[in-house]
Amino acid sequence: MTPHDAMVNGAGVREIIRSINGRLECDGRNPAQVQSRIDDYERCT
Repeated sequence: MTPHDAMVNGAGVREIIRSINGRLECDGRNPAQVQSRIDDYERCT
């Protein structure tokens, strides 16, 4: 899934992060960074 598809299809910010950073931050890797991105996204929206 592309970041754009995740956004317009309501898949959520976690899927957007997965499509951009994949292995670097998903599936339990670097949870603090993932949470930081989610917090930033929620502040902006």
